[in-house]
Amino acid sequence: MHCHYPMHLLVEGAEGEDSKAERIPAQGMNVTARALTHHHHKRRGWLRSLVIRIAANWFNYRDDHWRVSLAELERGDVGAVYSVLYEPFSEFDLDESYGAPPQPGYFPQLIELLDGVEEELAELDPNGERHAVVRSTAELDAALAAGKVAFMHCVEGGFHLGATAAEVRANVATLKQRGVVYVTLAHLFWRDVATDAPAIPFLKDWLYKALFRQPGVGLNELGRVAVEAMYREGILIDLSHMSERSIADTFALLEQLDQKHGLDPRERPVIATHAGYRFRKRGQEYMLSGETVRRIAARDGVIGLIMARHQLNDDIEMVDPDDPKETPRVMRLHIDAIRQHVPHHTNHHVAIGSDLDGFIKPTVAGIDTAGDLGTLEKPLREAYGGDADAILKDNALRMARAARAAERELVVNWPSTWSAATRTAHRLVREGAIGQVWEVKWRAGSLGPLSHGSTHPGVAGQAVEMSDTEKGATWWHAASTGGGALLDYTYYGACLSRYYIGEPATAAFGIKANLLTPYGDADDNAVITVRFPKALAILEATWSCPDHGVPTGPLIYGSSGTIVVDRAGDRQVVTVRRGRGKDPEVVEPDPLPAGRETLGKEVINHLETGEPVHETLQLDFNLDAMAILDAGIRSAASGKLELIDDARWSLG
Repeated sequence: MHCHYPMHLLVEGAEGEDSKAERIPAQGMNVTARALTHHHHKRRGWLRSLVIRIAANWFNYRDDHWRVSLAELERGDVGAVYSVLYEPFSEFDLDESYGAPPQPGYFPQLIELLDGVEEELAELDPNGERHAVVRSTAELDAALAAGKVAFMHCVEGGFHLGATAAEVRANVATLKQRGVVYVTLAHLFWRDVATDAPAIPFLKDWLYKALFRQPGVGLNELGRVAVEAMYREGILIDLSHMSERSIADTFALLEQLDQKHGLDPRERPVIATHAGYRFRKRGQEYMLSGETVRRIAARDGVIGLIMARHQLNDDIEMVDPDDPKETPRVMRLHIDAIRQHVPHHTNHHVAIGSDLDGFIKPTVAGIDTAGDLGTLEKPLREAYGGDADAILKDNALRMARAARAAERELVVNWPSTWSAATRTAHRLVREGAIGQVWEVKWRAGSLGPLSHGSTHPGVAGQAVEMSDTEKGATWWHAASTGGGALLDYTYYGACLSRYYIGEPATAAFGIKANLLTPYGDADDNAVITVRFPKALAILEATWSCPDHGVPTGPLIYGSSGTIVVDRAGDRQVVTVRRGRGKDPEVVEPDPLPAGRETLGKEVINHLETGEPVHETLQLDFNLDAMAILDAGIRSAASGKLELIDDARWSLG
């Protein structure tokens, strides 16, 4: 289930058949440099590559060979592989102190590594005859039927996901778009996401805990946000490397989410992709207790057996740890122990986890590379007959299909998405041009949808003169049919405030009134004031205004300046204002990305490349905006502040 195919891409030079993965020269040997197509490796430079190469010699491969390559996967008759994306120098960030929270730059580096994997596979197999990167159940089934190696991305280390809650939510959505199946939240060291279990082979648990102290928590705030985002997106949670507290916190949070969304727990399986059974109460914390096995099985999850000798052989009496015949025997001990804790005592919850090229030297006897995995089939079939298929392939594929269960996507279009000025203002906000955003203001309106000369997209011509009686007979001015200025205009502001502030709102207060249109009972003026965790938004709507008199916005107020988006004739302009005595800075709007200038082109680009559609078009984003509108409507009716944390607007 868990192979570090991308690891070799972090080293600058290689030689041998089948590209960089086949052979890395040993330390001290003359390295034939091969230019990588991935510029992020160049940026890290030769020193980091050298460190990884030395570490690989000591802690990873034997005989100077990487354990995982396309050729080795084929030799081992591996039909599907979870390809692990992991950036060591994000976890071991020497610019930060031990336990420091994640940095924003980690996620872009992760995406560059993902791109690097796909680029190298395309270089090795340009016609796609040997491999397929799959992002859907249909693509997975097609790859398996064609006898190709199906590559599925996964991520190890929650520190990659972002430095803030907003970043984590957005980045998890991006990972879903790119086909990531699961994320291993904890890893080797505490990085303010989830506390981990000791996993360094040459350090006993007690010594690791003495050297690398962790807070007395399980999931921290970013860890909880990540679990919630992954639950919503349908990305599986991998419990491998988690401390007992992190595991307990994860299950408790998942149970809350199940109740909130009304889902059967089996619709959101939990996995432990590279672990095993803990035979003694005081055995390695890294291995799984019987209680954890039961809870994984209750969610219809799977446990992948790690091929690391340090973990798999723990607390097992070995005749000869170097004898390849011992490995199937040890695996059977783990499998049989797991079977005792799951319904019907079957192999429905066990798979081969591997963790090859994950710095697990020494591996179990007989499994030096991915090409050796095929040797496990015969002894497992002899032990379990037809039930061996579950271990060898079925369970791992079932987890992939569970993560792909909701393959259809919904795109919600907005005129503001295609405004270069709107996007430029967003770029300036993200670059910190005005400091921390504390308020967004949006005002929109007219003399009403049926005022003389009004136009509407998709409707030819203009509105003709109508009497008040005629207007009052239309749905626009009837509250019961969804008429009114609040619904007509404030949703634009809800969308834009969510876009610029960068996280979901928490509460809203709405007020609406019929001030100048007595012929209908729908509101003609409305205001929604929105509370975000660290910001406010004011959304105004009117059907009574011949001239706004001020810029309608969006106006984005920050701690060190204000961004104003306004019209100058027939075009929008962006201005940054920094207070009295300072000249306003007029910023020319950035052009929209080439080949993605319209909704149609954006969707086609997404389908062809797998790149996510623009944030404002995504379903989750629009549910957040709709939740603002819903709370504003409820508040206008109740006269009270209404909370936005409502299960109706959460995906599940």
